[in-house]
Parts: sequence; structure tokens; C-alpha cells
Amino acid sequence: MFHDPRGPGTRASSGGVRDAHRDRVGTVQVQRWLDHLGTTSVVYGFRVLSDDGTVVHAEGRRVQVRLDPATLRPAAIGPELREPCRPLLAGAEPGARAAA
Repeated sequence: MFHDPRGPGTRASSGGVRDAHRDRVGTVQVQRWLDHLGTTSVVYGFRVLSDDGTVVHAEGRRVQVRLDPATLRPAAIGPELREPCRPLLAGAEPGARAAA
């Protein structure tokens, strides 16, 4: 199972781009999806949009690797996590990435 990336159990790297400055409090849309579900890692993307979906405020991706807590070596992602992740895979369903 994945844990908080600041704690034991995973190693993560991320990248993101802020496209449009947000200068007020308000409602936003957040889209998320998985680009890849590997044996020991997962790559997911995200996008923060204005409430009406016309402005992209930020987008990025994150790579997380599951680690064996005893050895700190990459460990297989088991079925207990794989199955709930499948609906988030980009391309799993028509329009999945846009609607995620």
C-alpha cells in the first residue's frame, strides 16, 4: 500500500507547471488520472481548472514507487491497490482523462 510520500513506504518525484495565477478564493475543478500503472510504480497526472473549465491554473504529474519497508527496494503493487486504480487509467474508457 502507498503511504504519505513524506513518510516510509514510497519515493516520489513530481513536476508541475503553473499556467494561470489565482488571486482569489473560489471554486476550482481538479482532474486526476493515471498515465501508467507499473509493477512497482504509478505515474499520475493532475490539472487544476477554473470553475467553468476555461482556464488551466496548474497541471503536472507525479511518479510514485512502492518500497518494501524492510529493504527500501522497489516492491510489487498488489491487487488490493491495482484494482481500485484501474478506473483512473488514462484511456481505460473513452474520455477518461478529460472526465477524471
